[in-house]
Amino acid sequence: MSRASCPLPRLARPIGNANTAAGFRRQKARHSCGVSERYHFRPDADYFPYPAIVRYLGMDQRDAPPDPDPAGPRPPSWLDGQVDAGPATGDIEARYRLVTESWAQAVWETDAAGVVVNDSPTWRAYTGQTLDEFLGYGWLNAVHADDRAHAERQWRDATQARTLVDAEFRLRAPGGGWRWTNVRAAPLFDAAGEIQKWVGINIDIDARKRAEDALRESEERQAFLLELSDVLRPLSDAADIERTAAALLGRKLGATRVFYATIDPGGTTWSVIHDYADGVPSNAGRYPLTGFQEARLAQWRSGRMSSVSDSLTDPGLNDDERAAYAVFGARAAIGVPLVANGRFAALLVVNQREPRAWSANDLALTRETAERTWSAIERARAEAALRDRERLLRGVLDGMDEGFGIIGPDFTVLEYNREALRMDGRPRDAIVGLTHWAAFPGTEHSAVGHMLKTAMATREPAVLDHCYTWSGGRSLWLETRVYPTDDGAIAVFWRDITDRKRAADALHDSEKRYRALFTSMDEAYAVVDVLKDDAGRWVDFRFVDANPAFLTHTGMPWPVGRTATDLLGAPNPRWTALYGQALDSGEPLRIEEAEPSLGRVFDLNIFALDPDRHRVAVLFTDITARKRAEERLTTSEERLRSAVEVAKIGLWDWDMRTDTISWSDEHFRMSGFAVGEVTPTYEAWAASIHPDDRAATEAALVTARDTHTEYVREFRCLYPDGTVRWHAARGRFFYDAAGVPIRMIGAQRDTTERREAADHQQILLAELQHRVRNILAVIRSIISRSNDGERSTEEYVQHLQGRISALARTQVLLTRRAGASVDLEDMIRDELLAQVAIDEQFSLSGPDVELSPKAAEVLTLAIHELATNATKYGAFSRIGGHVVVDWAIEARDDSRWLILQWTERGVPIVDAAPRRHGFGSALITRRIPYELKGDGQISFRPGGLHSRIEFPLQPGDSILQTNGVVR
Repeated sequence: MSRASCPLPRLARPIGNANTAAGFRRQKARHSCGVSERYHFRPDADYFPYPAIVRYLGMDQRDAPPDPDPAGPRPPSWLDGQVDAGPATGDIEARYRLVTESWAQAVWETDAAGVVVNDSPTWRAYTGQTLDEFLGYGWLNAVHADDRAHAERQWRDATQARTLVDAEFRLRAPGGGWRWTNVRAAPLFDAAGEIQKWVGINIDIDARKRAEDALRESEERQAFLLELSDVLRPLSDAADIERTAAALLGRKLGATRVFYATIDPGGTTWSVIHDYADGVPSNAGRYPLTGFQEARLAQWRSGRMSSVSDSLTDPGLNDDERAAYAVFGARAAIGVPLVANGRFAALLVVNQREPRAWSANDLALTRETAERTWSAIERARAEAALRDRERLLRGVLDGMDEGFGIIGPDFTVLEYNREALRMDGRPRDAIVGLTHWAAFPGTEHSAVGHMLKTAMATREPAVLDHCYTWSGGRSLWLETRVYPTDDGAIAVFWRDITDRKRAADALHDSEKRYRALFTSMDEAYAVVDVLKDDAGRWVDFRFVDANPAFLTHTGMPWPVGRTATDLLGAPNPRWTALYGQALDSGEPLRIEEAEPSLGRVFDLNIFALDPDRHRVAVLFTDITARKRAEERLTTSEERLRSAVEVAKIGLWDWDMRTDTISWSDEHFRMSGFAVGEVTPTYEAWAASIHPDDRAATEAALVTARDTHTEYVREFRCLYPDGTVRWHAARGRFFYDAAGVPIRMIGAQRDTTERREAADHQQILLAELQHRVRNILAVIRSIISRSNDGERSTEEYVQHLQGRISALARTQVLLTRRAGASVDLEDMIRDELLAQVAIDEQFSLSGPDVELSPKAAEVLTLAIHELATNATKYGAFSRIGGHVVVDWAIEARDDSRWLILQWTERGVPIVDAAPRRHGFGSALITRRIPYELKGDGQISFRPGGLHSRIEFPLQPGDSILQTNGVVR
């Protein structure tokens, strides 16, 4: 209410001068509600002058009801400040009381301090308070809790400042609820200017206030919705729209959380992708709908919104629903469903974590926000789908490998895809929007123009191959296909066939060249169709084409039109398998194959020519002569390789231009390396030469190179393990036209054994000479010792032959290997078997003993003499006689001694005793001590002769040896 004017009526007679009225006017102009000290109220009045109260409370035209009696008297003028106090005053007050009571809903008064002390039936009727509830400051309890502090503050401020009260707040209605009221109160002063009391009224402004609130809320709502529309309009993503709308609505309502929930197709769960949350965590996730009652779900499915002011106290909720609200921390909630195509698809949810009585404006704002958001989302989705379709269409058009365009009924080019632009080379705006005749000058009256006009008129497809030349001189061969469309236009497809045309022309030329080559080429060429049986196996082939060389290479008759079986009777089955393999794998084959029926071998190139028709081509050459030559060469190489390996010849090949050398395997081994152990180089070869021979060997190589002579050299090689071997090398240099050496090949062999054999031969020759001299001396001694003058010539010859034979047998054993030892048992056995026909007449026993050559020669002669004596006089001369030879080894003075005993049995002593001592006795008793540093004894005992020979086992060369190795 306007407080711009607070006119104070004259409730007492004026006691001042004529300026008083002007003073009231100034008070009004200053918006003051003070009381001039020149005026006072009638203290004796027992009632309130209502006309003055009405004027004094400052009711203006907008609040005042119509005068109940338009013809009656009007209130005194505000401007002259005068009130008629004559006889009509009572009537005026009555009339104003009537006006006030019809205008105000409550009239009341307080004491000077602003405390209610008197009853006001109108107040009690207006608020429903009792008198006790009204008195004092009890009237404040009738004020709405949200307005109470404001109302009390205004009242107390006014009573302290002694100013008028003009306040609006909500009062309790008698039947419950709240209604808006306008409180106006004014102080009444006494003659002394002191406040006597306060007089006030309540004017019901609930309808106006609600209308104003509704208007304001509507305006605010519309402004919010306009802002929402403006914000959502540029958004094209549904998620962005939901997120933005939720945030705007949440801030507008002061809500704790706002989100859009998508209902899954099964209708059992809802998904929150994102939400607006003010001071609480996000609740994005997936939740079951089973917590809500069927009635609530049915409400949402029918498209009706829901609201809950307090989930804990709402009697319509069960425990499951309260738990569902608790998941989101919501005490109050609004839900606006979206039902699309008969399906509950989504829900806009507003949550408040405290209880909240949602106003009609809150519900309307939420509903309209949801509707606008759904519309924006549908628009965004539709636009996105349209863009996707356009993008897809554009992608399809631009992804085509053919040019594409649309020409309207007036021959205007309406569309041109990327490939068409690429072929054309001009930008889109240079073509689209122009007529075909303007975009492609010269085509209107050409063959292509005639085709376009005919297709447009007849609505029949057409195709034409033609060449178009642009203004710059560039030309293309195009295959143009035209198809009428339903909207009266024609769709045109262009394919660049320039390469195809050129290829066709080139193919034509190639065909001519091919046919000329086909008939003149030396290689045989044939095209065959490979045949399958009912089981799908490759079984035969039929000749489709062949060149004249085919007859030359195969010796077959003209094959075209005939199968291999027809021509050959029983062809090699490998041919069919190979042709089938080329078809199955798609890979060309290069192979050598024999045809036994023709007695020829062919080198073939087989490749699939037309797999769909099982057609292959084969290019081949008769290589029978070459294969035979290769076989001969292979045989020759094998022989050479075998000879080289057997002869152990190492080969080398030195490319002096690249300084690369190759060695044969034997060359590696001859140089002391494993095969492949080192890289063959000149340095590696030189390093293998013995340091004492290296300089001379390399000098010989340089000399041979510079003098163009053959390189021949024998040198020593020093192996990595220290072994020294002799090598003989022979090689030849090759030179270019300028005489520069470019290559050297050669061979070398190991001559170590040959050189050692030559050295040994010299030794053997010298030894032979010495042996001959020695053996002649021994024989001379044997001859002289054998002739004792008592034997006949025959006996002398026999003795001499036996002794020489024993010596010869020993030499056989010794000369098997120079310096070799002789096995004692073998030596004795051989000598006894030479004297005795059977070995039952003797027995041998003793450990294995190896005799030195010298000991073997002396002991052999001793055994021979004992055996000869036994044959003539002893055990071997009688049946039942037996010889026992045993030996043992004894250790004496840090050396090993051989103790050998010869014992004869079965010989009477008188028969066995000789009449004299000859060569044998002297050999045993004298030569053994001399030659072998031992002892020899002979005795005659009952039963036969007994001999004991003992000597140390020491190394000793043969008496015939010169400088042989002592072993």
